Amino acid sequence: MHTFDPASIRPPSPDGFQHALEDEIREMLDVLATQERYLDLRLPDGRTLRSRVLFVDAAARLFTLEGCESEPDNQAILASAQSELSTVLDDVSVTLALGAPKRCVFAGAPAFAVPFPQRLSQVQRRRDYRAETLDFKYTFKTELPDGSALILDIADLSTSGVGLRSRAPDATALAVGTVLPKGILSFGTLARLEVSVRVVRYQLVNTGADVVHHYGCEFVAFDQAALLA
Repeated sequence: MHTFDPASIRPPSPDGFQHALEDEIREMLDVLATQERYLDLRLPDGRTLRSRVLFVDAAARLFTLEGCESEPDNQAILASAQSELSTVLDDVSVTLALGAPKRCVFAGAPAFAVPFPQRLSQVQRRRDYRAETLDFKYTFKTELPDGSALILDIADLSTSGVGLRSRAPDATALAVGTVLPKGILSFGTLARLEVSVRVVRYQLVNTGADVVHHYGCEFVAFDQAALLA
């Protein structure tokens, strides 16, 4: 996940929201638009609708939010001077505080032009701090029950588990609950560690040009792991 620089975020207000830099907000909106994921749009009247970020116009400081099939729902969105757009990215609950939208059309369908939000809320759902590791190209290697080899990228790491990713479009998804015994966490020239992990979360993200399998795994008997030469 693209996270915000803590040094650039002011302390949270009493309602739990923080002020973030425009570039950081734009980066998050770009991620949501690329992933085409459905988001929860919470209105002041208590209703929650489903929507997506369709397009981000950085120059105009606007983004396009998908409209609803129901015109009464669209009218409710238009009448909302404030609303909240929320989702979960890599086990972090993210909520963006939105201002008043304006009706527009995107690809021939109802949509809304919304100003860049200035405030957000992020809540870490994991009990332990995670370090992102994708830039280091670390890998997890194991053997499946049928004897075939499995190699996944290490996306993030904590004391209680590891986030793994695969970009192989024809890869068979691992079911939640699957235990991968005697896997090797390889940290380049630094170290290799033998562990067993259990899949506790799975998410498939299809961006059109790419397919990414996301696995959240917990360590099994991590204190018995062996540091390899």
